[in-house]
Amino acid sequence: MKAIIEVQTNQIIYGPADASLETLNDVVTRYGGVPAEKLSESVTACGPLAIVDTLEIDEAPDKSWLYFSDFTSWRVENNVAVRDRIYHLLDDEQAKSAAKAKLAEVRYNAEVTGFELPDGTHVRTELNDQNRIANAHAGLVAGFSDTVDFKGYQGWSVMTLAELEPIAKAVFRHVSVYCFGAERYVSELIDTKKADELLAMDIDALFDAKYQELSAA
Repeated sequence: MKAIIEVQTNQIIYGPADASLETLNDVVTRYGGVPAEKLSESVTACGPLAIVDTLEIDEAPDKSWLYFSDFTSWRVENNVAVRDRIYHLLDDEQAKSAAKAKLAEVRYNAEVTGFELPDGTHVRTELNDQNRIANAHAGLVAGFSDTVDFKGYQGWSVMTLAELEPIAKAVFRHVSVYCFGAERYVSELIDTKKADELLAMDIDALFDAKYQELSAA
């Protein structure tokens, strides 16, 4: 009798219960793996269903974002249905896109982390903070008001253009000059590499080094 296989969480249910594991292996082989859903054909008088545990072996490489993956077919080992995740290196263009996506993540995290002013004041640079600072600065520059009530990391303060402008300038340089400048530098470096060369590239370190170079200039 043909076995029916259904994946439920981390188990495979198949039947009838007296079907041997060789029967399970036969179905797995003929269907190229365990179907995602129960097979449509019906089984009559099959009796109780049997259950076998499953195990997916996943040994991810470093920089797994430079790979795509798939699975081997299921096999049965020691009463457990087993399959392996196989990783394949992306081609050169796909790898460059993946590396740039990773780089954008690194830049974004650096962008919104914030920084310290020389006097020790912590400036928050999450996107909402950037917008509030830019908006308040623009209003003061336009002469809409002589002061602005500003809610910063340390709480409320009343700030004039002279007081807010150094902060707005520092935020602008942190985001637009240092973070995006470092991202562009590393992105252009990525464009010169092949997929296997990207495996050896430390994107975080390259970004940090360029940020420090730009901010020290």
